[in-house]
Amino acid sequence: MEDYLFTSGRNNSYSLIFPLKFEGAPENPFININAYTRGYCRMGDSYFDLKHNGATGSSSLFKSNYRYNLYGELQLKAGLQIDNITFIDDISLFNKYEEESLSYRSPFYDPRYRLHSFDKQPVIGEQNYFDVRFNRGFILYEHPSGISILTGREYLSWGYNLLFSGYATSMDFIYRIRLKKGKLTAETFNAFLNDTFPGKRISGQTVELSILPSLVVSLEEAVIYTSSDNFKYFNPLGLYYEIQRRGKDNSDNLLGSINISWRVIRGVKLGFQFLDDDFIIGKGGTSKFGIHGDLTLVPWQRKNLMMRFTYTAIPRWTYTHVSDTNSASFLGTPLGYPRGNDLRDMSFSVYFLTPNRIKYISINYLAHGEGTLEEHWEGSGYPRNMPYPTGNSIKTLLITIGQKNEHHEISIFTEYEKRDDSENLNIGFLFLAKYSFLTIEF
Repeated sequence: MEDYLFTSGRNNSYSLIFPLKFEGAPENPFININAYTRGYCRMGDSYFDLKHNGATGSSSLFKSNYRYNLYGELQLKAGLQIDNITFIDDISLFNKYEEESLSYRSPFYDPRYRLHSFDKQPVIGEQNYFDVRFNRGFILYEHPSGISILTGREYLSWGYNLLFSGYATSMDFIYRIRLKKGKLTAETFNAFLNDTFPGKRISGQTVELSILPSLVVSLEEAVIYTSSDNFKYFNPLGLYYEIQRRGKDNSDNLLGSINISWRVIRGVKLGFQFLDDDFIIGKGGTSKFGIHGDLTLVPWQRKNLMMRFTYTAIPRWTYTHVSDTNSASFLGTPLGYPRGNDLRDMSFSVYFLTPNRIKYISINYLAHGEGTLEEHWEGSGYPRNMPYPTGNSIKTLLITIGQKNEHHEISIFTEYEKRDDSENLNIGFLFLAKYSFLTIEF
């Protein structure tokens, strides 16, 4: 229970930097095949106030709807570990059938089933298709001294998700270097974002310090750029702020954040992250911000009960950039907070844990405005500091009850959505199933 609550990933170390996802691969060559199925269905009624839009005729309209999406996936993973070197390859064949095109703001959206070409439009739009996806493939060297070096394709997650959530597509790392020594953990990387914008690159670095056994603080810096100078931010020990501010081209998108994780007492943990997008020291800055806080409780020291409350607030212009190519997004999906910008997002969840399954109740309230990841403040005609969410905001209340174990998850939900001109009430269910039906070690 303690590991489940207060550690990240598999390595059971109290850290804000998510571990490499395939640490501890088998020493023998292996092939593993997983079958994965995901289904989503919702039904309900919508109420539209036509007079609000100046329409003539009847004053209202009811519309019933029924939608479902199905995804099937066959995942092939292969790997080999030789001494301190690990080789991993991870490829999926998948089939997609969608009656409803979901926004990335939806909790039911899955970016893995969106394929894009290097034109401005998706490969096949929102049509249903059967295709292949290269998830991950890398070479990882781990030295006993605590240094690891990775090159290849892998996901990235730091802190509380405002800078890098791991939600978007995996990145192609030229290098990803990590040092772990005592109370200090540091990581730096340079990667390609295989986006529809050619030449999009990203570099990042973070330093994490365990100040106390229960208090962890990390500082993060990242820059997104499309410079013709491929080595502009290549130095793993360089200071991106100085390079971006003093260089010939300062249109690169510089972001920084701080994370704090504090286990106040046993069973009580506080988390906080502050994001500064386009941060500049001194006057004349164009900073955009984001904050996240969460509280995790194990009340009365009960080993089978956990409660968690989260709050996230991100203004309209955060993640956007005057140079569209350098926005903090990847193939239309946020690199940071999964639901994007121009929002206030709150959730309260209760988890009941047993050795074989987790049951949960979750209440989520999301209010998001008309802001997008593409529209930047410069030249928009809007003020830089606007009350948010902006425009005709959408307010959604989602209540979910479900349970999951190693192979299955099923939940039922009710969703109420309100805009200025419409209301929607839906009920539905979500199911997932994943089986590993073949593992071969040579």
